[in-house]
This record gives sequence, structure tokens and C-alpha cells, in this order.
Amino acid sequence: QFAANGLAVATRAGMEDQPTLCGDGAGGVFVVWQDKNADPVFYDLHGQRVGPDGAMLWNGGQPKPLVVFDWDQDGPTLCPDGEGGCFLAWSDSRDDVGDVYAQRLDADGNPRWQANGRAVATGDDGQDAVVLVAGSDDDPLLAWVDRRSGTPDIYAQKLAAADGAPLWTAGGRAVCTAVESQYRPALCGDGEGGAYVAWFDYRNASGPPWNLDIY
Repeated sequence: QFAANGLAVATRAGMEDQPTLCGDGAGGVFVVWQDKNADPVFYDLHGQRVGPDGAMLWNGGQPKPLVVFDWDQDGPTLCPDGEGGCFLAWSDSRDDVGDVYAQRLDADGNPRWQANGRAVATGDDGQDAVVLVAGSDDDPLLAWVDRRSGTPDIYAQKLAAADGAPLWTAGGRAVCTAVESQYRPALCGDGEGGAYVAWFDYRNASGPPWNLDIY
């Protein structure tokens, strides 16, 4: 429906990586990615809203800085907020090896929560691989890999759409802390304000070759 081989969204001299996108509720999409144009060493998050005709709707057609802060912002993920904007979550190294942060953006890409995001989980040893979905009540739910215990586990949190405040246990609620490691969570809403979470799991692993399972 756009140009052959794809519509160019961000083609500046620096490196752009890890794109994620979601619908904008009006036939277009929000796109967010890691971007090294503002800093040659560390990644920030930039984005764009693309209309159904392929028009670039933010920042005069140029990528819009969304999260520009010290160190890396990594692994962005998006979902619609039900009001013409979107929720954004990522893993952030501003204070540690990786913490979970989130933001709500309006239809023009402006932050509705505090600038550069709200901390969701900041435990020791790193949180990453965050996934995100809007609940049936429009409050976003997140799940991620969390190493606060020393090995990778799965944690989750629900945030208030209005201000990003945690609605469950501060720092996230444990979903799986079984022996060995759990990775790569996947998430979908359950239609009742909650969510289903799946992941791959090493608790019964033996190998190599590894015998990994899905829980």
C-alpha cells in the first residue's frame, strides 16, 4: 500500500534499530525505535506517527525525540491507549544495568506522564525484554524478564492509565520464580482487565541439546 520495498521512516546518518509499532486508531501507526543520532555511543528512543497515506505526521516529517536520557534506552514496545495515543515501555540503563520504564504519549507524541518516563521496576541485576498490552479497562499491563533474585524470572505490573502509578505490588508482581531461568515473555489481555503471560522455561532443561519448555 506504500512504496515498493517499504516507506522510509527514519534514514538519518546515525543508526536506527529495534522498531516497534501499533495502530493509532485512525488508520495509521505509531512507530518507535532506538536511535543513535543524538549520541554516537548510547541509544535514545525516537518515534514517528505515520498516516494511512504514508504521511509523516510528527515533527515536520522528521523523527521526534521521545526519550533522550543518559545511557541506553533499549527494547521499546508499544500498544494503543484507547484515546488516540499509545503506551510505551522499554528497558533503561540510566541508573542500573537495566530497569523497566514506561510512558504514555498523546496523538502528537507528547508525554502524558513525567518527562523521559516513569520507573516501573528498578531491581538489581537488570530487567529487560518488556512486553506491553492495554487491558480491557484501558490500564496498561507489562511483563518482563527480571534478575533481582540473581537468575532470570518473569515479573508483571499494571499501571494506572491516568498517571502511570503502579496498581499492583511496587516494583512488580512475581509471575514465575521457578528454579533455573525464564525468558522471552509474551502477553495478551484476558478481556477482564488482566492478562495472560507465556514464556520459555529452563526448569526441566537438560543438555545440550537443551530441553526447553513453554509455560
